[in-house]
Amino acid sequence: MNKFKLITDAIISEPELIVEQKNANIPAVHKVRAPYLAADVVNENNRSYDYNTLKEAVSLYNKEMVILNSAIGELGHPQSPKINYDRACHKVIDLKEDKSSKIWIGTSQILEGTPKGDLMFGLLKNKVRIGFSSRGVGKCTDGIVDAYKLRAIDVVSDPSAPGCFVDGILESKEYMINSHGDIVEIAYDQLEENLKTLPKTQDDKTAKLQLIIETMLKSI
Repeated sequence: MNKFKLITDAIISEPELIVEQKNANIPAVHKVRAPYLAADVVNENNRSYDYNTLKEAVSLYNKEMVILNSAIGELGHPQSPKINYDRACHKVIDLKEDKSSKIWIGTSQILEGTPKGDLMFGLLKNKVRIGFSSRGVGKCTDGIVDAYKLRAIDVVSDPSAPGCFVDGILESKEYMINSHGDIVEIAYDQLEENLKTLPKTQDDKTAKLQLIIETMLKSI
């Protein structure tokens, strides 16, 4: 018998960065718009989401989270469906279906003034490609996800290009330290130190690089 389990799936995309500023006396609000979810298509994890199941899950997510201003996404995937505010980087403010493609387009406000939100903005400012990854609980039978409850849309790195992600983090260093001080500086310094000990073989190097990035993100 299938049991409910944590299910995560990413969409690597080119998000649109939106800057909203009513006048020079009010700080700008930064938002992103990108595809967040897709139905009836096999993803890189060899899973697909039934259209009706995903449509119902998004409807409930909008009702219970987006409308109530609590649709928080984290930088990096936790190993639990629980939402961790200390890792929040963006808030989903709109999630609508493009019915011609069975894709849901999301708009999020970047949570600037938080460590993860500022890091997300720094990465986007440096044109680092990011992915939006759904996190929820449900059942998966023969590769088809059903009985699904959407919990969050998280921001993840592209595992095929970890080097670009590291470059973006390092280029964001000065911006982040100015905002958050010594704790963030220590995390960056440790990242740079760990990069000096990468293995020589490409496969080992990629695996170690991903571990270093995950460790760094968890430390801030």
